[in-house]
Amino acid sequence: MPKRPETPPQLLFLHSAATHCPTFRGLMAEESPALAYAEVVDADLLRDVMAAGALTPALEARLLAHLEAAKAEGVRAVLCTCSTLGGPAERLGRGLGLVTLRIDRGMAEAAVAAGARILVLACIEATLGPTCDLLKEVAAAAGFDRDIGTALIPEAWDHFLAGAQARYLQSIADAIEAHDGSADVIVLAQASMADAADLCGPLRSRVLSSPRLGLRRALGALT
Repeated sequence: MPKRPETPPQLLFLHSAATHCPTFRGLMAEESPALAYAEVVDADLLRDVMAAGALTPALEARLLAHLEAAKAEGVRAVLCTCSTLGGPAERLGRGLGLVTLRIDRGMAEAAVAAGARILVLACIEATLGPTCDLLKEVAAAAGFDRDIGTALIPEAWDHFLAGAQARYLQSIADAIEAHDGSADVIVLAQASMADAADLCGPLRSRVLSSPRLGLRRALGALT
Protein backbone atom coordinates (compact mmCIF):
# COMPACT_ATOMS: atom_id res chain seq x y z
CA MET A 1 0.00 0.00 0.00
CA PRO A 2 1.75 3.23 -1.13
CA LYS A 3 1.70 5.93 1.51
CA ARG A 4 3.46 8.99 2.74
CA PRO A 5 6.27 7.58 4.91
CA GLU A 6 6.35 10.30 7.53
CA THR A 7 2.98 9.46 9.11
CA PRO A 8 0.44 6.61 8.95
CA PRO A 9 -2.36 7.20 6.43
CA GLN A 10 -5.70 8.36 7.83
CA LEU A 11 -7.62 7.94 4.57
CA LEU A 12 -7.29 5.31 1.84
CA PHE A 13 -8.51 5.87 -1.71
CA LEU A 14 -9.53 2.60 -3.35
CA HIS A 15 -9.45 3.21 -7.11
CA SER A 16 -10.51 1.07 -10.05
CA ALA A 17 -8.47 3.14 -12.53
CA ALA A 18 -5.12 4.91 -12.27
CA THR A 19 -6.65 7.97 -13.95
CA HIS A 20 -8.41 8.74 -10.65
CA CYS A 21 -5.12 9.29 -8.82
CA PRO A 22 -4.28 12.80 -10.10
CA THR A 23 -7.88 13.90 -9.63
CA PHE A 24 -7.99 13.00 -5.96
CA ARG A 25 -4.44 14.12 -5.26
CA GLY A 26 -5.45 17.55 -6.56
CA LEU A 27 -8.61 17.57 -4.48
CA MET A 28 -6.70 16.55 -1.36
CA ALA A 29 -4.27 19.41 -1.91
CA GLU A 30 -7.24 21.78 -1.90
CA GLU A 31 -9.49 20.21 0.73
CA SER A 32 -7.10 18.74 3.31
CA PRO A 33 -3.43 19.23 2.39
CA ALA A 34 -2.08 18.16 5.79
CA LEU A 35 -3.93 14.83 5.97
CA ALA A 36 -1.87 11.70 5.34
CA TYR A 37 -3.50 9.38 2.82
CA ALA A 38 -2.77 6.29 0.73
CA GLU A 39 -3.95 4.98 -2.63
CA VAL A 40 -4.64 1.51 -4.01
CA VAL A 41 -5.46 0.94 -7.68
CA ASP A 42 -7.06 -2.34 -8.76
CA ALA A 43 -8.23 -1.90 -12.35
CA ASP A 44 -8.45 -5.65 -12.88
CA LEU A 45 -11.16 -5.96 -10.22
CA LEU A 46 -13.62 -3.71 -12.09
CA ARG A 47 -12.77 -5.35 -15.42
CA ASP A 48 -13.40 -8.78 -13.92
CA VAL A 49 -16.70 -7.68 -12.38
CA MET A 50 -17.85 -6.32 -15.73
CA ALA A 51 -16.77 -9.51 -17.50
CA ALA A 52 -18.60 -11.67 -14.94
CA GLY A 53 -21.67 -9.45 -14.98
CA ALA A 54 -21.75 -9.38 -11.17
CA LEU A 55 -19.59 -9.25 -8.07
CA THR A 56 -19.01 -12.98 -7.62
CA PRO A 57 -17.95 -14.42 -4.24
CA ALA A 58 -14.36 -14.68 -5.48
CA LEU A 59 -14.34 -11.05 -6.63
CA GLU A 60 -15.97 -9.92 -3.40
CA ALA A 61 -13.16 -11.68 -1.53
CA ARG A 62 -10.63 -9.60 -3.49
CA LEU A 63 -12.45 -6.41 -2.55
CA LEU A 64 -12.60 -7.51 1.08
CA ALA A 65 -8.86 -8.18 1.06
CA HIS A 66 -8.18 -4.52 0.21
CA LEU A 67 -10.33 -3.39 3.14
CA GLU A 68 -8.73 -5.89 5.53
CA ALA A 69 -5.29 -4.63 4.50
CA ALA A 70 -6.39 -1.04 5.10
CA LYS A 71 -7.65 -1.87 8.57
CA ALA A 72 -4.43 -3.71 9.40
CA GLU A 73 -2.47 -0.67 8.24
CA GLY A 74 -4.38 1.52 10.70
CA VAL A 75 -6.36 3.48 8.12
CA ARG A 76 -9.30 5.31 9.74
CA ALA A 77 -11.51 5.56 6.64
CA VAL A 78 -11.68 4.20 3.10
CA LEU A 79 -13.17 6.05 0.14
CA CYS A 80 -14.03 3.75 -2.76
CA THR A 81 -13.95 5.88 -5.91
CA CYS A 82 -15.61 3.22 -8.11
CA SER A 83 -19.40 3.62 -8.34
CA THR A 84 -19.85 -0.03 -9.30
CA LEU A 85 -17.89 -1.32 -6.29
CA GLY A 86 -18.84 1.38 -3.81
CA GLY A 87 -21.99 -0.24 -2.43
CA PRO A 88 -20.33 -3.61 -1.73
CA ALA A 89 -17.33 -1.78 -0.27
CA GLU A 90 -19.55 0.04 2.22
CA ARG A 91 -21.24 -3.21 3.21
CA LEU A 92 -17.97 -5.08 3.65
CA GLY A 93 -16.46 -2.18 5.57
CA ARG A 94 -19.33 -2.24 8.05
CA GLY A 95 -18.63 -5.91 8.66
CA LEU A 96 -15.04 -5.05 9.52
CA GLY A 97 -15.92 -2.08 11.70
CA LEU A 98 -14.05 0.12 9.22
CA VAL A 99 -15.49 3.46 8.07
CA THR A 100 -15.96 2.89 4.33
CA LEU A 101 -17.74 5.26 1.97
CA ARG A 102 -18.70 5.08 -1.68
CA ILE A 103 -17.64 8.08 -3.73
CA ASP A 104 -21.18 8.90 -4.89
CA ARG A 105 -22.86 9.10 -1.47
CA GLY A 106 -22.20 12.81 -1.02
CA MET A 107 -23.39 13.48 -4.57
CA ALA A 108 -26.58 11.48 -3.99
CA GLU A 109 -27.35 13.45 -0.86
CA ALA A 110 -26.87 16.72 -2.73
CA ALA A 111 -28.98 15.56 -5.69
CA VAL A 112 -31.90 14.46 -3.53
CA ALA A 113 -31.86 17.81 -1.76
CA ALA A 114 -31.63 19.79 -5.01
CA GLY A 115 -34.72 18.72 -6.95
CA ALA A 116 -37.58 16.31 -7.54
CA ARG A 117 -36.51 15.14 -11.01
CA ILE A 118 -33.11 13.44 -11.16
CA LEU A 119 -31.45 12.01 -14.27
CA VAL A 120 -28.53 9.61 -13.86
CA LEU A 121 -26.00 9.61 -16.70
CA ALA A 122 -23.50 6.73 -16.85
CA CYS A 123 -21.03 5.25 -19.29
CA ILE A 124 -21.24 1.72 -17.87
CA GLU A 125 -24.60 -0.01 -17.56
CA ALA A 126 -23.49 -1.77 -14.37
CA THR A 127 -23.26 1.63 -12.67
CA LEU A 128 -26.88 2.67 -13.31
CA GLY A 129 -28.51 0.23 -10.89
CA PRO A 130 -26.25 0.91 -7.90
CA THR A 131 -26.50 4.68 -8.40
CA CYS A 132 -30.30 4.62 -8.67
CA ASP A 133 -30.55 2.36 -5.62
CA LEU A 134 -28.40 4.80 -3.65
CA LEU A 135 -30.53 7.77 -4.70
CA LYS A 136 -33.70 5.92 -3.66
CA GLU A 137 -32.12 4.99 -0.33
CA VAL A 138 -31.06 8.57 0.37
CA ALA A 139 -34.44 9.98 -0.73
CA ALA A 140 -36.34 7.55 1.47
CA ALA A 141 -34.15 8.35 4.47
CA ALA A 142 -34.81 12.07 3.93
CA GLY A 143 -38.54 11.55 3.44
CA PHE A 144 -38.52 12.77 -0.19
CA ASP A 145 -40.31 11.40 -3.24
CA ARG A 146 -37.97 11.68 -6.21
CA ASP A 147 -38.47 10.85 -9.91
CA ILE A 148 -35.26 9.11 -10.99
CA GLY A 149 -34.49 8.47 -14.67
CA THR A 150 -31.43 7.03 -16.39
CA ALA A 151 -29.49 7.41 -19.62
CA LEU A 152 -26.50 5.42 -20.84
CA ILE A 153 -23.61 6.77 -22.95
CA PRO A 154 -22.08 3.46 -24.11
CA GLU A 155 -19.77 4.94 -26.74
CA ALA A 156 -18.03 7.05 -24.09
CA TRP A 157 -16.58 4.04 -22.27
CA ASP A 158 -14.85 2.83 -25.44
CA HIS A 159 -13.04 6.19 -25.55
CA PHE A 160 -12.09 5.84 -21.88
CA LEU A 161 -10.65 2.36 -22.37
CA ALA A 162 -8.70 3.60 -25.41
CA GLY A 163 -7.18 6.42 -23.36
CA ALA A 164 -8.91 9.06 -25.50
CA GLN A 165 -9.77 11.32 -22.57
CA ALA A 166 -10.80 14.34 -24.63
CA ARG A 167 -13.24 12.30 -26.71
CA TYR A 168 -14.51 10.59 -23.58
CA LEU A 169 -15.35 13.87 -21.87
CA GLN A 170 -16.79 15.45 -25.00
CA SER A 171 -19.19 12.56 -25.55
CA ILE A 172 -20.41 13.00 -21.97
CA ALA A 173 -20.75 16.77 -22.43
CA ASP A 174 -22.81 16.15 -25.57
CA ALA A 175 -25.11 13.87 -23.59
CA ILE A 176 -25.47 16.43 -20.79
CA GLU A 177 -26.52 19.09 -23.28
CA ALA A 178 -28.88 16.68 -25.04
CA HIS A 179 -30.69 15.95 -21.76
CA ASP A 180 -30.48 19.47 -20.36
CA GLY A 181 -33.81 20.66 -19.01
CA SER A 182 -35.33 17.18 -18.80
CA ALA A 183 -34.52 17.01 -15.08
CA ASP A 184 -33.84 19.36 -12.20
CA VAL A 185 -30.55 17.60 -11.52
CA ILE A 186 -28.28 15.59 -13.81
CA VAL A 187 -26.07 13.19 -11.88
CA LEU A 188 -22.79 12.01 -13.42
CA ALA A 189 -22.63 8.49 -12.02
CA GLN A 190 -18.90 7.82 -12.43
CA ALA A 191 -16.10 9.88 -10.90
CA SER A 192 -14.23 9.91 -14.21
CA MET A 193 -17.10 11.89 -15.78
CA ALA A 194 -16.71 14.96 -13.57
CA ASP A 195 -14.76 17.26 -15.91
CA ALA A 196 -17.30 16.89 -18.73
CA ALA A 197 -19.57 19.53 -17.21
CA ASP A 198 -16.87 22.15 -17.78
CA LEU A 199 -17.21 21.60 -21.53
CA CYS A 200 -20.89 22.52 -21.57
CA GLY A 201 -22.43 25.90 -22.22
CA PRO A 202 -25.06 27.45 -19.93
CA LEU A 203 -27.42 24.76 -18.64
CA ARG A 204 -30.92 24.75 -17.17
CA SER A 205 -30.34 21.57 -15.21
CA ARG A 206 -27.93 21.45 -12.29
CA VAL A 207 -25.10 18.99 -12.93
CA LEU A 208 -23.52 17.13 -10.02
CA SER A 209 -20.43 14.94 -10.00
CA SER A 210 -19.00 12.84 -7.23
CA PRO A 211 -15.26 13.48 -6.60
CA ARG A 212 -15.29 16.63 -4.47
CA LEU A 213 -18.61 15.90 -2.77
CA GLY A 214 -17.53 12.34 -2.01
CA LEU A 215 -14.19 13.47 -0.62
CA ARG A 216 -15.83 16.05 1.63
CA ARG A 217 -18.19 13.37 2.93
CA ALA A 218 -15.20 11.13 3.74
CA LEU A 219 -13.26 13.93 5.40
CA GLY A 220 -16.31 14.69 7.52
CA ALA A 221 -16.30 11.08 8.70
CA LEU A 222 -12.78 11.60 10.05
CA THR A 223 -13.70 14.49 12.32
